[in-house]
Parts: sequence; C-alpha cells; structure tokens
Amino acid sequence: MTHNKKNRRAILILIFFTFLTTTWAQTGPSQSASNGSSDNSATLTRGVQVIKNTDTEFIKNSIKNSTLIGPMPSNVFLSVTLLLQVKNQKSMTETETSINNPNDPAYHKYLKPGEVADNFGPTMEDYQKAIDFIQKNKILIKKKTGDRQMLRMMSSVGTFEKVFHVNINLYKLVDGRICYAPDQAPSIELDIKIASVSGLDNLSRLGTEGTHFIRSIP
Repeated sequence: MTHNKKNRRAILILIFFTFLTTTWAQTGPSQSASNGSSDNSATLTRGVQVIKNTDTEFIKNSIKNSTLIGPMPSNVFLSVTLLLQVKNQKSMTETETSINNPNDPAYHKYLKPGEVADNFGPTMEDYQKAIDFIQKNKILIKKKTGDRQMLRMMSSVGTFEKVFHVNINLYKLVDGRICYAPDQAPSIELDIKIASVSGLDNLSRLGTEGTHFIRSIP
C-alpha cells in the first residue's frame, strides 16, 4: 500500500511540473540543423508516415528495462515541436560549414529566414499542408518560423496519441525516476516528409533543463 502511495505521489508531481513547463514554455525552440539528415528520414507506407528521428532508438533503449506504471493521463497538455524535412541537405550543410569557417569568404554571412526558406526549406504549399493538418486536428499552433521548417504546437496527451498513433505511458526507470514516453515510433497521416517530432517524451531532457519533470520515488 505504501509503495502504491509513493508511485501515485511521484506521478502527481510529474503531471504538475509537466503542466507548469508547458504553460511557461518559451514560444520558440533553439534552432537545430539536424532536421534534414538522412538518419531522420521518414518512411511512407500506405499514407502513414513513420517518423524515424534520432530520439527513436534512445527512447526505446531507455525504457527497455523500465517498469510500466500505466498510461499518461490523457488531459495533460504537452508542447510538441514538428520539424519538416529540408531540401538540398548537402548544400545546406556546406553553407553552414562555410558560414562558420573563418577562412571562408562566406564567414559570418548569415542568411535571412526567407533566404533559408527559399534555398533549403519546404515549399509554402507543404508548410501550409502541415498547418492545415494540425489545425484540422484541433491542435493549437504556438509558433511558426520564417524558414518554414518548424511548427510548435500544444494540445492534450490524448490528442497527440491519436495524431501520432502512439500510447504515451509513464515508466519507472531502473534508477527510480519517473518519466513519460511513447510506446513506439510516432507516425502521421501526412503526405509531406517530416524530419522529427519532439515533446512526446521527457527522456531527452534528463540531466539538463528537464530534470524538474522527473522525481525519484523516495
């Protein structure tokens, strides 16, 4: 009985801090160049796209030896970021290298968001498709970017589970900490390539900004 009370208390703490973080989350995430690499490519199967981002194996390995506590409450709100696949990835990588190379004539000649969008970003049509899809599923869009690569959104666990075809569960890790994570790689019924989705778990934030999501069972 005491053990069950401790589990419930840890879960309540997790939900509370998740609510605080998603409510007070910054309106824009740090920019990353990883949203177009070949390792993050999406797989299209019968209209359902499996999103194989870099966190997929990390999440799988992290919860492999953990204890399943149960489903995450469906009414908890999460802040989730969707990254669309860039075009001309090789050229984009070369441009980034040149901008950061002191010996290159292009050193520190940064591109404007519009220039990034025109040269490397998804088309306006594809970006709008993603926006329409999100709004159709009654998900709140919190931020768009001028390079058309990112959409930050907020909705309930239950909504994201339906959209990404996952079950988001609570797990007790081998070190006693409580986390939440999807039970499989997310997928989405969208005919444009998605590079990654983040925010469906808090495992990637362990040890850094996200430690306040996790509390050990005393």
